Amino acid sequence: MQGFFMQYRFLLVLLFFTSRLFGQGASLTGIVLDASSAKPIQGVTVTLSHTARSVATNKEGHFQLSSVPDNWELLFSAVGYKKQLFAMSVAQGKKVLIIRLEDEQQSLDEVVVNAPKKRKYTNKHNPTVDLIRKVIEKRDENNALNGAAGSYQEYEKLSMSLSIQNQKVDKSRLLKRFGFLKQGMDTLKYPGRSLVPIFMDEKIGQRKLDAAKGNNFVLLGENQSRVDQYLDEDGIDEYLDKIYGETNIYDTDVSIGNRRFLSPIATLAPSFYKYYLVDTLKDSKPWHAKIRVEPRNREDALFSGFI
Repeated sequence: MQGFFMQYRFLLVLLFFTSRLFGQGASLTGIVLDASSAKPIQGVTVTLSHTARSVATNKEGHFQLSSVPDNWELLFSAVGYKKQLFAMSVAQGKKVLIIRLEDEQQSLDEVVVNAPKKRKYTNKHNPTVDLIRKVIEKRDENNALNGAAGSYQEYEKLSMSLSIQNQKVDKSRLLKRFGFLKQGMDTLKYPGRSLVPIFMDEKIGQRKLDAAKGNNFVLLGENQSRVDQYLDEDGIDEYLDKIYGETNIYDTDVSIGNRRFLSPIATLAPSFYKYYLVDTLKDSKPWHAKIRVEPRNREDALFSGFI
């Protein structure tokens, strides 16, 4: 009989201890709303103060915390809203909170951005022009074709294409007559247009320089693919020789076709060209400078590009 009472008392103590254990924390749920619009706010961080425990509200603004002890505080924070601290007292059972966050009014000072005035181009105190003047001064001395002896291998590739609108390709008389041209047609380089190759010429040779005999080019090999053989081959060759003949930037006037253009390193070039230093390559000796050139007057027929 005594054993029965001891067992019964032990059971009562165990039940009492278990109820105390589960009674130490309560489940807490709530919803966070915008104070002005009463719409739920998603992504609000709900932190149990003095702990690392936190949750975020879902798209309906709801949150839930389990095992929340008595007399703790909850901190609600979200971007664009004022932080709010909610003090808890009795945390027995399930609690439902409705929290309203106010907008955080932020005023920005007026910022005025003034673009710097465009600096007028001038040759005076211009380091790029000073560099070009040194290039011009040493132009004849640096020209390897002036009296130097030696040789180098020269490779040249020239290709020409006709540009046809995509919707006119099927109606093209040229492509109907020479259907094989479609095999090498480029439809990607220029959107909306097809480039039809009609001429390609590759040459490789040896250029020999001699002070007494001048420079001489020895052709080592040539590869051609052209459609003009079905048309006026001699006429096209003459045209290409004029347009794409040899040019020499060291000449005062550079011939292209039947026109002559002032070289950007001619003696008078700084009076007609603008020069801008774009980049300096220091991985080799001497350093290499990349300079952009353009005409001072856009109406002048001069070169525009990089040297």
